[in-house]
Amino acid sequence: MVLCLPRLGAFGLWEPWELNIADHARQVADDGVGVGAFFKALVHADLTSYLQALGIGIFGPSEFGARIFGALTGVGGLMAIFWAGTGLFRARAALLSVLTLGTTPLFILSARQVTSNTPLVAALALALGAFGRWIWPSTGKRNPRDLGLGVLALALAFGAGGALLGVAVPCLALVSATLIGAGLRVQSDTSEAAADTSAVDDLPSDGTQALASFGAGVDVLPGVSFGASLRKQPTVIAALAALGLLGVVFLVIALSSSIAGRPSIWMGGTPRAGVPSITFEYLVRQLGFGLFPWSAVAFFALGRPLIRLDEDEDGPRTNRRLAFGQTYLLLFAGLAFVLGSVQALVLGEARYAGLAAIALALGTFLDEALEGNRPEPVAGLLMATGTMIVARDFFLAPEDLVSLHLLGEKVKWPATVVIGHWMLVFGLLVAAGVYVGLATRGRALGKVPAPDLSQARAWRRKLDARFVQLGKSGLQMGVVTSVVFALWLTQFVLPTLSNHFSFKPVMESYSKYARSGEKFGRFRVEGKGTSFYTRTTMVDLPTHDGVVNFLRSSERVFALVSADELATLDAAFKTGQVPYFAVDASSSRFLLLSNRLAAGEQDDNPLKKNVWMAATNPVNNNGQWNPSEHPPWTWRVPAAATFGDVIEVVGANFQETLRRPGSVKLELFFRVKGKVPGSYKIFVHLDGPAAPRAIGDHDPVGKAFPTNNWLPGEYVRDIFDIEMPLMTTPAGTYQVFFGFWPGGEGKRLKITAGPNDGSDRVHLGNIEVK
Repeated sequence: MVLCLPRLGAFGLWEPWELNIADHARQVADDGVGVGAFFKALVHADLTSYLQALGIGIFGPSEFGARIFGALTGVGGLMAIFWAGTGLFRARAALLSVLTLGTTPLFILSARQVTSNTPLVAALALALGAFGRWIWPSTGKRNPRDLGLGVLALALAFGAGGALLGVAVPCLALVSATLIGAGLRVQSDTSEAAADTSAVDDLPSDGTQALASFGAGVDVLPGVSFGASLRKQPTVIAALAALGLLGVVFLVIALSSSIAGRPSIWMGGTPRAGVPSITFEYLVRQLGFGLFPWSAVAFFALGRPLIRLDEDEDGPRTNRRLAFGQTYLLLFAGLAFVLGSVQALVLGEARYAGLAAIALALGTFLDEALEGNRPEPVAGLLMATGTMIVARDFFLAPEDLVSLHLLGEKVKWPATVVIGHWMLVFGLLVAAGVYVGLATRGRALGKVPAPDLSQARAWRRKLDARFVQLGKSGLQMGVVTSVVFALWLTQFVLPTLSNHFSFKPVMESYSKYARSGEKFGRFRVEGKGTSFYTRTTMVDLPTHDGVVNFLRSSERVFALVSADELATLDAAFKTGQVPYFAVDASSSRFLLLSNRLAAGEQDDNPLKKNVWMAATNPVNNNGQWNPSEHPPWTWRVPAAATFGDVIEVVGANFQETLRRPGSVKLELFFRVKGKVPGSYKIFVHLDGPAAPRAIGDHDPVGKAFPTNNWLPGEYVRDIFDIEMPLMTTPAGTYQVFFGFWPGGEGKRLKITAGPNDGSDRVHLGNIEVK
């Protein structure tokens, strides 16, 4: 609850991802959210939309109303996982399962945002736990209530995700696990626990039922195989057969009855026409990034039953019931992956739904590791390496942290939100904790003999002792770090990103600055989402000229525009000689413009710091620049070269020396002589003492001001950093060259005046790299 519920309404709905869904939920709420609507949604596999509509119906069209039931079902899913864990394994494993899943981006983002499948995840968690507790109960006696809860969970899962994932996955996983585990022997004592106390089957200190002990129950007969025990229960066989048949029938119907463009209760969505664009790695990437920082550990945890099932059955070397439970989890997770991939191919998108199985696999793995009965340094090293690889990917591409939750759609990550170093820190702490815990916890607990270091040097003995001491609490450190990571993600990263991806901050600024009766327009911004934040009737501005004419008004007006349109609008305003101001530019996606500033307001136009228009336009001054007008910048390196008779480079800034690893901060200063015929990129070559050269190709002004929007009379400053790694950048003198080219195989913009190296490049100077 601490991770799922606090501050649900404190940050805005993301546009368009959350707003599109919330708007649909509001339409559903307008039609009514009574009992009849609930059963209709259940039958039509639209339960998630119903719950969102119910929240809006109760709390109004707000962020909190749209998100509350997603968060509550997330809490319910974690409770179902804990209940399943205490029945299949033990309380510590169940608690670890909740902590690991509840701190992963794939779960926590889904629980806190409208783009969610937590109702399906929660229903499948309930089905997994109910059927698992029923088929091989820890007490030895089956409870019909568990079977009934499992059937109820199937109905809810069908309503939340359709037949393919909601019914076929849990039914086929249960039957398959039962068939595979039929030969496993049922023990009536704790001999297995004595043989394998690492299998979380010894009698726990909290007094919960030991996994190897079954009491006096008669449904699961001790001393015989699990399959033989089942054959003595015809009603159980009949129930299993019915569930298996149901799963197969629903699977066949789902795979054979999908029609493009029509909603399908079997597939849980609307199939798309055309050739599928989804590849095998779709869900792999979703799980790899979405389960951070536990993604690498999850791979090994799911593979645990393969080790147990391969052991010699002649001796009690492992806990058979634990082997069955972990096999059940592996099959559940695997079927959810396979059928989820099928759903993604048909629908064009899908969220992985078998999170409960992965959570319980992680919980049992960590619970076993905490026993410290055997060292696993190699496995620990592999897990730590995998964790750091994912952390490195987040460092290089932080947008993957939320893109996975938005079903792979790459978001434009705000340049002002820097989280890469934090991802490395969290990854390193979890990786180190997992490694030292698996490698040395057994020695720290006195269960594994220490190597003979009597002949080793003193520093090595001290280092080994410190390493072992860290191993005693390494796994706990990893879990605590993951909790801190989840709090940081939910209480800092999500609200910060929402300032960029939501209309809310801009709308709050409009409410703050505008007076009654002042008109509010919008340009290329969908109007349906804005009504969540204002009841003001907005004027649609379909063209750039429409925006210019709107702000030409003699009265004060406001306009909501996309930040991507600012460069084009800037050219239109300057051409039309209409002043404009950005009264709110806190978002990287939306801007609030006005035609005048009131007392105490300031212009936050993001182009101001890099674009300056001379008061005397050279076009109207016989092509001459007014020498008394100079941009508000200075440069160390003067330059004088003209590209295509329209762009003149006048100067540059960069350091004269650089120590590796580091980066070259290159500033280029241009003045525009004429209209640029097209959109050009800037290429930068740092030619050093050896190949390959360092490359700094980029779009001008951080992609915010393409050259086709540059106007005569403007000065433009371009800033770009070029990384110089230690391992791949040899020391020596580097020559700095730059020019313009349209990208791809296009021809460079010719230098029509000034120095030219023969390849339409300008040599700016040298950098000494050490």
